[in-house]
Amino acid sequence: MKFDKITIFIAESLRRGLFLVCFSAMLSLSGCGREDTLLSELRREEDAKVSEERSAGADRDSQESGTGEKILVHVCGAVKNPGVYELSAGSRFYEAVEAAGGFSGEADKDYLNMASVLSDGSRLEIPTLDEAKERELLSSEQEGLVNINTADVERLCDLPGVGEGRAKAIVEYREKQGGFQKKEDIMQVSGIGEKMYERMEAYLAVE
Repeated sequence: MKFDKITIFIAESLRRGLFLVCFSAMLSLSGCGREDTLLSELRREEDAKVSEERSAGADRDSQESGTGEKILVHVCGAVKNPGVYELSAGSRFYEAVEAAGGFSGEADKDYLNMASVLSDGSRLEIPTLDEAKERELLSSEQEGLVNINTADVERLCDLPGVGEGRAKAIVEYREKQGGFQKKEDIMQVSGIGEKMYERMEAYLAVE
């Protein structure tokens, strides 16, 4: 009789324990379901937010860089493939050179500022090393010359033997005669003879 009571007690305990385990498991599963649903919703919201931010950033970058617009640029001179190229608005000199196949072997790569911005319809000419030297020499020579067809009174006074009075006479002569055709014509100005012309000849220009 005592054995039967013990057996019944154990059986009842097992049933209760099993019920509690099952009930806990059901609650756990139900809770996990709600948690998974909540996490899924949060993930969807976060993904949507990230997508919007990326889209806005792309639009911003597109507007800033002007990638939606195109320009045409004529690239010539010391490049491998001279021609007209279509580039994105806001492109730099170096990008135009790259589009033309890069510099040729004799190009002066440092003559121009390769970071400069191109404009639509512009012409980018890359000089050779020899051409760049010639341009520098010509520029240096012209800096010391006085164009007697365009120089004002102050600039004309830089010529040897020319003061304010003679400078005004030069201006008056060119206004009446329509300018000087050649350097020697300056001797037609009152007060300027052959000797004075010889002194100033090396500094004169008419173009």
